[in-house]
This record gives sequence, structure tokens and C-alpha cells, in this order.
Amino acid sequence: MAKNQARITYLIRQAIGGMQNHLIYLATSLKNEFEISVISPKNSRLEQRLSKLDIPVHTIEISNNLSPVNDWLAGRKIKQVLKQAPPDILHIHSSKAALVAKIGSCFSIAPKTIITVHNYLTYQQSSWPISQLALWLDRKINMQASFVVCVSRDLKDSLTKLEKLPNSQAIVIHNGQPLDELLRIGSKERGNGEKKLIKILTVGRLVAFKGHEYLFKAVKLLKNRNDLKFYLAGDGPLKKKLIELHKQLKLNNRLEMLGFIDNIKPWYAQADLFVLPSIREPFGIVLLEAMAAGLPVIATRAGGAKEIIQDGKSGVLVPPADPSALAEAICKLADDREARLRLAAAGKERVKKNFSLRRMIDETRNLYYRCLENV
Repeated sequence: MAKNQARITYLIRQAIGGMQNHLIYLATSLKNEFEISVISPKNSRLEQRLSKLDIPVHTIEISNNLSPVNDWLAGRKIKQVLKQAPPDILHIHSSKAALVAKIGSCFSIAPKTIITVHNYLTYQQSSWPISQLALWLDRKINMQASFVVCVSRDLKDSLTKLEKLPNSQAIVIHNGQPLDELLRIGSKERGNGEKKLIKILTVGRLVAFKGHEYLFKAVKLLKNRNDLKFYLAGDGPLKKKLIELHKQLKLNNRLEMLGFIDNIKPWYAQADLFVLPSIREPFGIVLLEAMAAGLPVIATRAGGAKEIIQDGKSGVLVPPADPSALAEAICKLADDREARLRLAAAGKERVKKNFSLRRMIDETRNLYYRCLENV
């Protein structure tokens, strides 16, 4: 390590998928430019990836739920780690990790603190007065940060409107993805002429805001379309409920629940159409993947999806929680191969131009130097 390298410490709650990959991409790309360390709950995948890069990981348990005693203990341990090698920038991922850092009085150790908000805030789904208490806590914490990074403009709007966070403090940096392998998939011909069976893929964690129940109901409305086959990849807390709904709607083999798939790329290669039925979507990384892989996409007009897809140009947007509108959009694209090809080509170009990993890294690096110049 060069003696003049600035120290960046990442703090993350227990996470899988997008948030974890986001941190790994940043650490991998910036490790030669900054002295990087990570504080995280026990996470074997994260530790294995970072150990290969010689990036130290300090393991401290952080509960995903509110737990006053555990949160206080975790906050104190985080403070001890930070004191051993005070960072120039403490970059916190998730509001829960920020709350624990606040409880442990960690904000005062680093000259600059950045909080990246990856998801809609918990208080938006809570009942009053819990929602008001959580809103107050989030506001107090975010106001103390040097900057709050939002992965979509929709998330930024939530913060600036609900928490009155100044526009100058809230920064939008869209998620980026390593696209080379997916773009190679997208460059391949997906068959000639009309196919007898149209394969429709959905990928997402089985949680309420992903809106899978509305996809199931849309499939039910399409019961007479024997040329359509649906696949749902993902796992999560709503698995049993969705299996039961699958039985109630008698979807049989028309919609296959695949469970969690570690390598989803072959499924992108085999599919003809991608659907994301979210009620609320913080960003929509799977949309970037599907579009890069050359799939035409249908998503709901909810959150970050509106920033990724230009309706009618690079994909199709429908109202959230509307099975009829979703079913209609699926039918139209299933019956129009030329439209699928046109949307797929435009979607691939849009992702290449606007949502590359390099862009995300560059914008984050620029924010770091902006912080360091004003220490």
C-alpha cells in the first residue's frame, strides 16, 4: 500500500445478491487506488471473494431486524474496529447498517461518511407510529452523512420528499453491472421464424414488493395460451405462500418455480421474454441483465424500472398490481416477433450506454475524491 492512499472502510449488513455484489464490484475496482477494508456480518461468499484480493474483512454480527441490545453491542464493536485504523471515508451500505453505526457513535471517527441506500426505507411499509419513529431516525442519521447515495432517482425522491434531505446531499448513482458475458449471450440468434413455445422468464427474490402474485394471476388469465411457458427463478420468505397460490390458481406446469439458481445466465440465453412484475422496485438489476442478454423486457411502472426502460422503445412498462395489463402486454409481445427483436436490440444498446459497471465505478470514485478534497 502506498503511504498516501486514502482509507475507505465499507460497512454492510447481512446481504446477498445486489447489495453484496455492489460492494464487491467497488472493492475489486478501487483496491489499487485506495486502502480498502470491510466490516460485515459473517458472510463466506463475501469473505472468500475479498480474501483473494487481500482486502481485510472484520466480522461483526449485525441483525437485520431492530434489536436494541444487539444493535448497541454491534455499534460498539464497529467503533473499536474503526478506531484501530480510522478511515478517511466510511461508506455504509443500507439504512440498518447506518443505524447501528449511529448507535455506536461511529460517524465521528471518519472525516467523511457516505450512506448508500439500496432499497426503499422500512418506515414506508410500517404502520403509524412505528413509521414516524423510523422516519425520524432515518432523517437524523442521513442528515449527519456527508452524502447519501441513491441507486435510483425514485429513491432520491423518497428521501428528499419524506426526510427533507437537501438535493445537494442526495446523489444518484445508478447500479452498474459487468455486462461482457451477458452481451455475448445477447449477440446470439434466438432461433429463426416463429417459435411454437414462447419461454417467459422472471427472476427475483420471493418477497412481497416483487409482485409475483400478480404475475401468477396474469398467467391464470392466459390459461388458453398453450404456446406460453413461464419460469420463476428465486427463493425467499414467500415461497410457501406462492406455492399455495400456484395450486389455488391451478397453474400446473404452465408456470414452473425453479427456486434459487446460482448461475442464471443459461436461462437468459434460453428465454424469449423477460417479465418483472414488481409493486415497488428500488432499481432492477435483473432488468439490466436481461436486456444485456438480448431479451425484450416487460416491467411495471414502479421505481427504478422507469429509469431503465423507455416505454415502447427499449421495453414495455405496465401499471403495477394489474394482472390484466400485464397479461395483455405479454400477449402482444408473444404474438409479435418483430417487436420483440426491436425492443431487445434497443434495450441492449441502452444498457451498454447508460448502465455499465465502469460508469458506476467512475461516479463513485469521483464522489470519494470530492469528499477527500473537502476534508
